[in-house]
Amino acid sequence: MPRHWLEPLEPRHAEGLADAATPELFTYHFPPPEFSPAGFRAMIQYLLSQGTYRPFAILARETEPELARMHVVGTVSDIDVSRSPAFIVDYLRRALGESQSSVG
Repeated sequence: MPRHWLEPLEPRHAEGLADAATPELFTYHFPPPEFSPAGFRAMIQYLLSQGTYRPFAILARETEPELARMHVVGTVSDIDVSRSPAFIVDYLRRALGESQSSVG
């Protein structure tokens, strides 16, 4: 049974993401420019440069000794609403049904 954890996404995670990713996983998220380590490095650099995303790598480690290696299995991100464009804040307010005081 693998154990999972998050760590801040960095360019060093690109190779693992390229190994784990398939186009089908990007239905609700923009894909990298290409499914290669270079493509994922470009995607990571973009996410880090925006200032509105707080991206994380999802890592796993198998608990069985013969499989005990750490590897990247995905990515997840949240949005820093205070640094997001107004249209994103407005969308989140409508989508979440929240008052202005609780979003942004």
